[in-house]
Amino acid sequence: MKKFGLKKCGVILALAAALAGCSSPEESSGYSYTPTPPKFYPNPSKPTVTVEASELMNQVIIKWSGENWDGNDKIMRFDLYGVPGNYNPRSFYRDNAYTPFLEGRNAVEYKTVLPSSGDYFFRVEMSYSDREINPYNFIKVSSNSVSYNFTYTPLSAPKNVKAERVSDSEVRISWDSTGAYAYKIYYSDPYAQKKQCGYIGPASYKIISKSFSWFLVTYTIPDQTYFYVTSCDDGGESPYSEGVSYTFKN
Repeated sequence: MKKFGLKKCGVILALAAALAGCSSPEESSGYSYTPTPPKFYPNPSKPTVTVEASELMNQVIIKWSGENWDGNDKIMRFDLYGVPGNYNPRSFYRDNAYTPFLEGRNAVEYKTVLPSSGDYFFRVEMSYSDREINPYNFIKVSSNSVSYNFTYTPLSAPKNVKAERVSDSEVRISWDSTGAYAYKIYYSDPYAQKKQCGYIGPASYKIISKSFSWFLVTYTIPDQTYFYVTSCDDGGESPYSEGVSYTFKN
């Protein structure tokens, strides 16, 4: 019994020593978890606005930028206002600016067509939340006001209009670009009246179907017709191009 007791004591001591040297499963696997503290952004600076001409006729690019904007989820919204001459401010642009919106950048740009000649004044208002003090307190800061003297360029009619068969019921209408913001395509009905059958942004062709819907109404272009193209933007529309004849084959 004495020998057995000593042996038993030795086993117990060895087991205790082994347990004392054991590490947790996380430590034995080499994995450890460290909580990521929340990231607090400094308050964003107020926007700085610039205006420049676009590559498209009668279009301008309005840009605004600032510091501490990149990924800053305090920024909630931008409002862009433009004042043509002495008219009331016009809201050109509004967009929510959550984190993905400003990820990797400290600037925003917006393109718009100006409809008439004159002096324009642009400014941007930024709304953000100073969440460290009060998450429900929204602060608005306004940018500088930028003046921009603009001269509207009258639109010219597209030239070299062509009509090429795509299928029995489709035709490809193409033209030489005039640099305009958009184009309208017309066809002539049996009474020689021109009716619109298409609209497209800055491009030089559009596929037209013989049957098409326009404002929830279905129209059918005559088998024999003429197609016309105009340049257009917010300021108006050019004269019609020369007509090009086309015959749909049944």
